[in-house]
Amino acid sequence: MLIFIISALFVIGQANNQSFYDDPFGGKHFVEAKVDKLTAYVNEQVTYTFSYYHTVISPLESQKTLPAFADFWTKELPLKPYWKNIGNERYRVEAVKVALFPMTAGKIKIEPARLYLPESEKRLTTKPITLTILPLPESGRPAGFTGAVGSFKLTADIDKQIVEAGQPITLTVKIYGEGNIDFLTEPEMPELVGLTKFEPKISRRFVKNTHKIRGEKIYEYVFVSMIAGQWQFLPIQLPYFEPTSETYRIARAEPIEIRVMPSASSGKKIEPPVQSDIQIIGRDIQHIKPAEVRLSDQSIYLYQRYYFWILQLLPALAVAGALIYKRRRKQQQSDIQVQKRKIVQKTEMRLEQAKRLMNANSAQKFFDTLAKILHQYIAEVLNISPVGLTTTSISSQMTQKGIPEIIRLKLVEVLQRCDYGRFAPATLTLKEMQQTLNAAKEVVGQIGDI
Repeated sequence: MLIFIISALFVIGQANNQSFYDDPFGGKHFVEAKVDKLTAYVNEQVTYTFSYYHTVISPLESQKTLPAFADFWTKELPLKPYWKNIGNERYRVEAVKVALFPMTAGKIKIEPARLYLPESEKRLTTKPITLTILPLPESGRPAGFTGAVGSFKLTADIDKQIVEAGQPITLTVKIYGEGNIDFLTEPEMPELVGLTKFEPKISRRFVKNTHKIRGEKIYEYVFVSMIAGQWQFLPIQLPYFEPTSETYRIARAEPIEIRVMPSASSGKKIEPPVQSDIQIIGRDIQHIKPAEVRLSDQSIYLYQRYYFWILQLLPALAVAGALIYKRRRKQQQSDIQVQKRKIVQKTEMRLEQAKRLMNANSAQKFFDTLAKILHQYIAEVLNISPVGLTTTSISSQMTQKGIPEIIRLKLVEVLQRCDYGRFAPATLTLKEMQQTLNAAKEVVGQIGDI
């Protein structure tokens, strides 16, 4: 056990930073930072733990500063203080455990964590940690894969299988398991002719666990048909990558059949509106008009022609032009970064202003304002028109611009929350409104850092 103490003090700490402190009142203090793995896949959980060990309880609370975790999506795991015997000493351990989900592949450095002891004005610092993040394999990747990593199951249930025309049917799709629940995207739902589908109500629940993120995400769809008929929901599925076996798997639900009977109040068949045909009203024709031709004088020598001297100057002009272009390009890149920072700052101010709408009476206005702010932000950052932007078109534009997939999925999730909040505001709590606002702030900052 004594060997472990020495290892913790010298491996975790830095020589020029005190990670161990023996105070004059007989108390011993040290800190350590560790992860459960040094190699992981994109969007696979890495558990980071920062621990503060001390033999005496200080009257003044210590101040912890954790790394920024800029390259990760994070969620703190619950962990209570506990006591631990090391050698002949009994230490109280105050630990912070964070689930990290890396957003990009490559080497990612986790900066040192710091602890400040106010009674002695001492600072304890851990060493940085470098992770190797692997990209998800291309081989064996199934169609429809959207980045889910972990271990999941999927179920689908219908509230009633036989209804009258015009009556709603609720389809509940539940995804549960271990992984980044927040980043699970909506399962692909095939369009069924004659059935009108409404935007789903999305809810999530996390299981309290000190090691892994576990929970479930639930999508509640409402379908309505105005005509009689019979439909079948094909097996709804979720492709995901399982890191433990390093293979792609597909979670599937059983197919579901529904039957819509003619309405008892009316035997009329209500046809959905169809789009009118587009009529071609005219064509433009451009006619070729002959012109007089004049031939040049072929008796003039080449060096007497003006374009001969222009051609001699072209190399020098090309070099000068390249230098000017390079300089302007560098200036433009600098201007773009400055402009992007201004856009981020402006958006952050708008989000703070939207916070004033966070109350039960203006929930719909809050989510509507939040969606407009995010639409405007994406339009300005990606330099596209905000007119007609939808969640689908935003996702497509972000993919074309090379935005990391995990950031794109997170923004899509926030926009989906806003859509649900706009159409069903009464079902959302102030806590859920705050969570959506926090997620919006986080994704705005992440896009601004790219």
